Amino acid sequence: MEFNKKLHLKQTTSGLGFYIFVSCVVLYVSSYAMAMTALFGNADYKSPTFDLLISAVSSILAMFITGLLYCALSKTRVNTILPVRKVKPSLLFKVVLIALAVSFLSNYITDALISNLSMFGYENNISMEYATKTPLENLLYVFSVAVMPAFVEEFMFRGIILNKLRQFGDGFAVLVSSILFGLIHGNLVQIPFAFVVGLALAFIVVKTNSIIPSMIVHFTVNATSVLVSIFEQSIDNNTINFIFSSFLLFILVGAIASAISLGMKKDFFKLSSSSLYPFKESIRCSFTSTGMIFAIIFILGETVFSIIAL
Repeated sequence: MEFNKKLHLKQTTSGLGFYIFVSCVVLYVSSYAMAMTALFGNADYKSPTFDLLISAVSSILAMFITGLLYCALSKTRVNTILPVRKVKPSLLFKVVLIALAVSFLSNYITDALISNLSMFGYENNISMEYATKTPLENLLYVFSVAVMPAFVEEFMFRGIILNKLRQFGDGFAVLVSSILFGLIHGNLVQIPFAFVVGLALAFIVVKTNSIIPSMIVHFTVNATSVLVSIFEQSIDNNTINFIFSSFLLFILVGAIASAISLGMKKDFFKLSSSSLYPFKESIRCSFTSTGMIFAIIFILGETVFSIIAL
């Protein structure tokens, strides 16, 4: 790899690494600050309402506001890294079904992984479930866990990170953005699930040149979990299981049919690579850049802490 090309790659990935690092710091600092403010203000900081509000506000500050700052410092126009190209309804429907199928199947595999890890004393300590009771709490639940991540996480990973990396090849951009998306979850159980989902979401963004499909999928996956959690409090489990199983069957059948249909198009499931940047060398340079090292050390530290804290 020529020196100037290698330097450009390192500068780009280092900048993205610092963006991730700062986002993580802002997320924890803002969450802690709001929690301490509530504690000293005698607020009910243990209530689902307050917890959900903290999650929403800290996510906006950490991923969206920090992302806008990154764009300003790197002189990147937001519209160049946030593709919103109009997608044909038929293509949109097909790619969404495929990504949903991948996401739900990954969730089942993750559940199996949790069961196996529990045999060795590791229990999943991350949960999106809240004991909501009032309509306001339910609305905040949907907003914080389904709507907000579908916006801010897609803005960060399938917007800024993916599209800044596409200049080095689509395959490279999809893989690296998905690795980072998995790692940032900071939990041994969630990392592989988020990585696989990240691959599916990044792929459909690249293939449609629009971030809208990934937002739809992200929202649907999280909203499904939220709605199941809410309705479990008022509907018997057999009814919920039947509805969810029917929904999942529709997704799987539709995804298979969609994959066959899209597979008939030449090279649809292939991703372009850049001849200017050797793939393995690009990966090595990316994860050894200064900013990326800062981000990975912070994220791995969080992961280790989550294990030790059990």
